[in-house]
Amino acid sequence: MLLIVEDDPHYARIMVDLAHDSGLKVLVTQRGADALALVREYQPSAVSLDVFLPDMLGWSVLSQLKQDAATRHIPVQIVTMDEDRQHGLARGAFSFVTKPATKDGLENALARIKDYTRPRRKRLLVIEDSAAERLSITQLLGHDAASSRPTRTRSSTPWRAASW
Repeated sequence: MLLIVEDDPHYARIMVDLAHDSGLKVLVTQRGADALALVREYQPSAVSLDVFLPDMLGWSVLSQLKQDAATRHIPVQIVTMDEDRQHGLARGAFSFVTKPATKDGLENALARIKDYTRPRRKRLLVIEDSAAERLSITQLLGHDAASSRPTRTRSSTPWRAASW
């Protein structure tokens, strides 16, 4: 699910249509305070955030999202006419789109979000000399989103991350 925070209804409609065309579900709001509440309630997979909102700057919304442990992992794409790309990226934005963007530019931005939020299988090397602890940790971590590779010591299995 993508949260679009945009005060221009026409631009928001275009974003919604393109997001739906790429298979994303969408929430939309025009206000920063509402965006913060919606993020906490729905935990969207990404946020597209305009900088100039009626109630607060998008920079403030971004800052609050990145300072909250429950929301800091959510990628935020900054959308603005302002050319201050480094300002957004330095504050934790995932990407930056300059208005006015072309249809192709918006489609590419949505594709970046979709690719970035795509589930990926994680890998973890578990190093524990106790067989019982190793088994317990491996079982605790054992689920479809991650694979673990237990070993007794680091020296007993050479570390080659690229090999698995």
